[in-house]
Amino acid sequence: KLEFTKTDGVNPLKGVEFTLLKVDEQGKVINGEDGKPVFEKVSSGVNGKYLFEGIPEGNYILRETKTPEGFEKLDDIKVIAEK
Repeated sequence: KLEFTKTDGVNPLKGVEFTLLKVDEQGKVINGEDGKPVFEKVSSGVNGKYLFEGIPEGNYILRETKTPEGFEKLDDIKVIAEK
């Protein structure tokens, strides 16, 4: 499980979307035969809080895919899911 809160520095920030993608050891997104990521979960959050559950073991990147006007997107964040 991955849980976090995105803020504007003080208050929870609304209107942000994050996508969790499975990647290989080099950080490249792993795609299936259909060309789509083998694991992809999207969270639009509630009051700036984000939750990803049911994540299999492995390497992932957390990517900010939607950002409110006036704010900059975060760089991708490496995530390792372990038991």
